[in-house]
Amino acid sequence: MKRKSFELNVGLKQYIESFYSNKKKSKLLHFYKDKYNVPFDITDLYLKQRTSRCFIMKSKKFDLKLSNLYIFISILKYFTFLVYTLLFSKKKKSSDTKKFELLIDLIANESEIERWLLLEREFTCEQTRFIASCEISNDLKTKHNISIRKPMQGYDRQLLLSLLFRSFITDIFFLVKNSFNTGLNLVHINNLFVNDYLYYSNLFNEFKAKFMIQDRNLGMTNALKNFLFNKSGGILSACTQKNIVQHNANSLFFDSDILFSLGENTAEDLFDFGARIDHVVPVGSLSMESMYSQKKFSYESLNNEKKIDILYIGINAVNAINENYDDYYESLRWLTKISNANPELGIFIKHHPSWKSDSREANIINESSISYLNKFLDTYQLAFESNLIVTYGSTMGYELIGCGHKVLFFDPNNMNPFLIDSLNKNKYVIKDYNYVENIITNIDRIMSFRDKEKYCLLNKTVSQSIYNFFQKNI
Repeated sequence: MKRKSFELNVGLKQYIESFYSNKKKSKLLHFYKDKYNVPFDITDLYLKQRTSRCFIMKSKKFDLKLSNLYIFISILKYFTFLVYTLLFSKKKKSSDTKKFELLIDLIANESEIERWLLLEREFTCEQTRFIASCEISNDLKTKHNISIRKPMQGYDRQLLLSLLFRSFITDIFFLVKNSFNTGLNLVHINNLFVNDYLYYSNLFNEFKAKFMIQDRNLGMTNALKNFLFNKSGGILSACTQKNIVQHNANSLFFDSDILFSLGENTAEDLFDFGARIDHVVPVGSLSMESMYSQKKFSYESLNNEKKIDILYIGINAVNAINENYDDYYESLRWLTKISNANPELGIFIKHHPSWKSDSREANIINESSISYLNKFLDTYQLAFESNLIVTYGSTMGYELIGCGHKVLFFDPNNMNPFLIDSLNKNKYVIKDYNYVENIITNIDRIMSFRDKEKYCLLNKTVSQSIYNFFQKNI
């Protein structure tokens, strides 16, 4: 039987597709085909993904921006956007184009560059270009090819004038009319489309490459970007699996030529959620490889003496304003019960460095002996020093299965959105607290996963695996 969260997400996918029925969709697809020369299938996937990302899981409603009541504001924003981009536009020359083997896109902060250094070494520094949206230190700029690309700046002036300004009135009339036909504010979605089209047309005009890769949450893929990359001469667009396929709106309508997945089964749900993927290639964890290469932990330490009885890897529930994580807090109540029933156990919670204090979480564990570990400590190393790993939704749960750790997933109410469907029936997914007590009293008897490759490959050379795949599929 399928999970509740799985079925709900499939239902949301079908609901979004209903907005774009064949008759309504046909006019939209022809509009973007005639104006931007974008194929029907690309536009179709792009529109549906952008619509899905406007859905708020917590309230089970679409963002107000997608309402037709917001159309006038969207028109005003579109006009302001065009004027702003024109003011900061440039006259483009074909001689400005630079060629590389690999583009690494969507670098959001300096620390993300570290995890790509081994792949950069495979391609060589000279043939790799990082595309960042943040400020980068001069020290890193001197060591790597890094381009800081800010939206709405440096776009092609001639493209803006000929493609957008000349037809502004007729475009708005068409979009408003079809907004009322579909029940969605298409002006808002069009604003996103135009910005992406201009940004990536400009980027791929300046930087051409055979391959492009990104490492973001799976909802951050972009069918239009991948199409424009291939149109510019690119061979393959790819995404590495940074997070597990969460059963929510952000995992719908994924798009990538290649997905380098954590394990053999960790991407399977995406196809039920409307994904377009040509090849899923299991390679393991890029983040784990990066930490290992920096000697922040050692795989060989797995059998060392355990200093921690239970390590609970938390999630940033307090930061997720659009998600309902009541079941996550219920899993912490389970952890508190375990601590009170087994005071001799050393139980610790470890969060990601980006985590901020969570008063609701703190109040739950306040009446127990559970302690927080410094969030800046290396979680992989702490895991190797732990007898048992417990989590509600951390991707590290899957990574650590691949290392041979004992891992439990808590799933109160059978609604955990972080569990891939194939994991649902596994005995280490705990749905009843009574079963928790039985397991915890026999920690030493808990076995590691037998089929660990399904969840994460233990691969110390992930970057080399990615490089080899690219070279074999030129």
